[in-house]
Amino acid sequence: MINTDKLDWQLREITYAATALMLAVAKSDFNEDPNEESVIVETIKSIFSINDKVLQGLMAYANATTDSGPLSEFTDIVNQHYDSDDKLALLDCLWRVAIADGRVDLYEEQLIARVAGLIGISDNDLRASKARVSERQ
Repeated sequence: MINTDKLDWQLREITYAATALMLAVAKSDFNEDPNEESVIVETIKSIFSINDKVLQGLMAYANATTDSGPLSEFTDIVNQHYDSDDKLALLDCLWRVAIADGRVDLYEEQLIARVAGLIGISDNDLRASKARVSERQ
C-alpha cells in the first residue's frame, strides 16, 4: 500500500522548491514585477493543482526563505525528486518568470544558469530552454 502521507509531504516539498526557485528568479533583478508573480502563481496552480489558500501560504513561506537560504536548499530537493524531464520543465518555468516582465536581466540569466548547473542541466539544454520559452512569448 502506498503511504499517502509520504506522498503528500513529498508533493509539498517539490512544490515548495519550485515556487522558491521561481521567486528567486523574480527577485534576482531587484525589480519584482507583478507579471512575474502572476506567472509564478499560474504555473504553480496549473502544475500542482493547489487551492488559493494553500498557494498564498506557500508563496509567503517560499518568499521568506528565498531571502535567507542558499539555492542548494531548493536544488537539492529538485535533484532528489525530479527526473531529467521534470528538471527541464522547471528550467522552462524559470525562463517564463524571467521573461514575464518583457526582458531577461543579466542577474536573472546568471541565477538560472546557476540553478541549471546545480541540477545537472547542460549548457546546451539551458540555451535550448531559453530559446524555446522565448519563442512562445
